[in-house]
Amino acid sequence: MNYRKTLKTIVVLLCLLLVVSFTIPTPVNASLETQLEEIQRKLQEIKSQKNSLQKEINNEQNLQNQYAAELNKLRAQIDMLNAEIQEKRTHNQRA
Repeated sequence: MNYRKTLKTIVVLLCLLLVVSFTIPTPVNASLETQLEEIQRKLQEIKSQKNSLQKEINNEQNLQNQYAAELNKLRAQIDMLNAEIQEKRTHNQRA
């Protein structure tokens, strides 16, 4: 009987020790949590920089598209003027 009482006491003490060991943060856990927070902060910084770069890339792409549209417009005007010049030359040669 005494043996069972001692065994119960040991089991209860082990259970309490387990509960306490999981609830009290250890310096290793605190260090790991600090490292995790630092890495998460760096990750957020990099994401922010990436987003900023993507916005710049998008702006530059829009500018490039505007230049391409202007070039196409100018090429069309050149083609139209060349056609008119060619037509006038042909007309003058016949006259």
